[in-house]
Amino acid sequence: MDSSENRQLAAITFIDIADFSELMHHDESKAVHLLSLQKDIIYPIISIHNGKILKEMGDGLLVSFNSAIQAVQCSIEIQSKIEYIENLNYRIGIHVGDVIIIEKDLFGDGINIASRIQEICKVGEVCISKTVYDAIINHPEMKCTSLGERKLKGISEKIELFKLETTDQSTEKVIIDNTKSIESSSNAKLWLIGLAVSVFIALSI
Repeated sequence: MDSSENRQLAAITFIDIADFSELMHHDESKAVHLLSLQKDIIYPIISIHNGKILKEMGDGLLVSFNSAIQAVQCSIEIQSKIEYIENLNYRIGIHVGDVIIIEKDLFGDGINIASRIQEICKVGEVCISKTVYDAIINHPEMKCTSLGERKLKGISEKIELFKLETTDQSTEKVIIDNTKSIESSSNAKLWLIGLAVSVFIALSI
């Protein structure tokens, strides 16, 4: 093995802004602003989850994590944080495999597979390979839906893929509960107003 070669097993994560090239063509200032937001919002999240940015590729990021769980948790948090930011829409693909670093260049099937998984994601999705799924299967809070076996460009064998559920159910529940509280409060106010009117009429007779 070349002394300059460094090989490591990692949870490889590809993060890419959807339709960025089109946005850059129509509005360069907005596109550049998105890259600024990416550094301000996404980089700290990656750092919190102990991720390492291996390479920046224009609007895309190649990130490695020591575990699949870290990669999944980071990706879910990223998608939830950018949900309401206009034009900042990500496709994220995750795979566990080898990363080979030779004189600062990156190689390996693991990188290629993660990249291809990201490419078939829909906007806002996080898709993972079977190797990642096997690593998180004992964590029930990380819910997945099977997408079946898929043929990925440049990869000889089909790979079973899964889509991560990124919706925060607890947040939805709080919103629903707050709505019910507001409705109950409004009903109580109407009842009190009706009682006051009845008393006033009775005293006026």
